[in-house]
Amino acid sequence: MKIVIKEKEKFNVFSNIFRYLPLFMDMVNIHVNSEGIYLQGMDTSQVCLFELKLLEDWFTEFETEKSYVLGIHCNTFWKVIQCLEDINQIMKLEYDDGDNLKVSLESDRINKYFDLPLIDIDSEMLVIPECEYEVDIEIHSVNITNYVNQLMIFDEDFKITCTEDNIFMKSKSESGSLSIEMNDNNIILYSIEEGKKMEQTFALTYVKNMCSFSKITKSVVINLKDETPMRFHQSLDDVDIFENSKNYIRIYLAPKIED
Repeated sequence: MKIVIKEKEKFNVFSNIFRYLPLFMDMVNIHVNSEGIYLQGMDTSQVCLFELKLLEDWFTEFETEKSYVLGIHCNTFWKVIQCLEDINQIMKLEYDDGDNLKVSLESDRINKYFDLPLIDIDSEMLVIPECEYEVDIEIHSVNITNYVNQLMIFDEDFKITCTEDNIFMKSKSESGSLSIEMNDNNIILYSIEEGKKMEQTFALTYVKNMCSFSKITKSVVINLKDETPMRFHQSLDDVDIFENSKNYIRIYLAPKIED
């Protein structure tokens, strides 16, 4: 197996994914096959699911003769690839059925070679069913991150309410409350089923962690459906319609059950 990233922008995306993954999990299995790589994992509370899909043509070079499952420690892997210090440096990942993943950072000025011991991680791959969501909201990443930080001033949870005319996010406690009404100026895309009113409550701590990944892309799509986990979808392709993205980050968060 050999995977190469030369483009600085794609290296930054790849690096930041592993920078923020420890917010949800310490270790993860990287599934490698002829089509690309796939990651999936849940947080320790079993309420938040992360998945990453990168097809083979997303990388500068991608070669593998068979499928592999490579268990790695997320924080260690991020620290290793952060040792890149030259803008023209190339990152290579190589594996040959041994006990270690080989990571190379190469340039005209300096080369660095790492051996990372692989970890046996006992985890089942979940089948995520296809879902027709009732609400789709595409919003600038910086905006949703700011709103979540502000909502956390008053509570650990927030309620999102969507109608055909408005989108509200609200947190409330004895200390006070904040209600944010979104408008066309900060919404890129909004669709909702005709006549639908959606109300769901989510834990802000998890949403804040999800927003950490939003720094990787300029926008994020929030998908909602009654009695269904909220989905954060971030396209890693240059596409106008988010459903057409083949390379993506997706994070699912179960709604809180109202007493």
